[in-house]
Amino acid sequence: MPLPLKNIFSLTSKLAKSRHGSSRFLGFKAPFVFTKESPVVGLFGNFLLQTPKGFELLTQAVNARSGELVREIVDGIEERAADPQKCTTVQLIDDLSNEICTAADLTDCVRCMHLIPQFTEAAEKSMRFFTCLVETLNTTPELYFALKRSLETESARLDPVSLRTAKMLLQDFELSGVLLSDSERQRFVQLSNEIYDAGTKFVAGYDKPVELTQDDKKDFPQELKDLEILDGPLFQHDDAKLRKFTFNKFYQHNGEQELLLKRLISSRHQMAQMTGFPTFAHRAQINSILGDYENAHKFLMSVIEGFSSQIEDEVEQIRDLANSNSKNVTDFRTVGLADIEFAVKVLKIFS
Repeated sequence: MPLPLKNIFSLTSKLAKSRHGSSRFLGFKAPFVFTKESPVVGLFGNFLLQTPKGFELLTQAVNARSGELVREIVDGIEERAADPQKCTTVQLIDDLSNEICTAADLTDCVRCMHLIPQFTEAAEKSMRFFTCLVETLNTTPELYFALKRSLETESARLDPVSLRTAKMLLQDFELSGVLLSDSERQRFVQLSNEIYDAGTKFVAGYDKPVELTQDDKKDFPQELKDLEILDGPLFQHDDAKLRKFTFNKFYQHNGEQELLLKRLISSRHQMAQMTGFPTFAHRAQINSILGDYENAHKFLMSVIEGFSSQIEDEVEQIRDLANSNSKNVTDFRTVGLADIEFAVKVLKIFS
């Protein structure tokens, strides 16, 4: 359940310092620069992250500092307009983004790569909070209108890069439904959380090992009879029948994965339609290199058409390499997905 905006910054922390105070909190300016005088403690040298409990402290600190920045952005618009020595609104919003994203990137790295479950679980919990925090801020009208007004009151202080950044930030706010009603904005945040939850669980489950039964192994070669867990298809084996079986077994239909994928696609579609786009693909192409969905679709189709003749030649080569170097081939006229990596291995051996 997303936190109401009035409560989301209610936490306080002595670790959070003001922008013009003695330091930015946690020393994120140079997290990878260490000296003998400053020994490394905690993950990435962050003194809070010595134990899994540290992620809760990190979350509280980021939350508190973000709250200070939001209040400075919203309440200080007139003061910034009158005093050219003060930071611009776009600089403060950039600080806010950096405050959250730096911690979120670190947290996501630990979530994906750490070998100790207690750390990954703690990082997962923090990452969920950061996701909710970002989407709550993206749907906050006060931030949007403060930035929009700054284009008038601070225009003389904005260089071309800052001006373009401000306009792109305004568009990001609009893509997040900042101009929707209160209930619709809350629904948008809920959909964002749903997308994160479904996507994270789907990725975690897509390559899970598969248990093998005795019946599964009845046609396995003797050296693989003791195999109990299939970590992936046996692409490198020269038995075409075994490659195909392990491929189909590993990628067999999984009802839980299908439900997660449906949740992900449905939530993305609802989010896109809430913000005025026919599909999520249309929404995702805004500010991309190709500009919009139509250009992206045209480019991809031209790539497919342009390389189709070469692909046909390569498929024929893969088929010949796989079939001529495999045993138990049942159909020499076709090539399966399970044969591609084996054919590439053969090609490297004879190249």
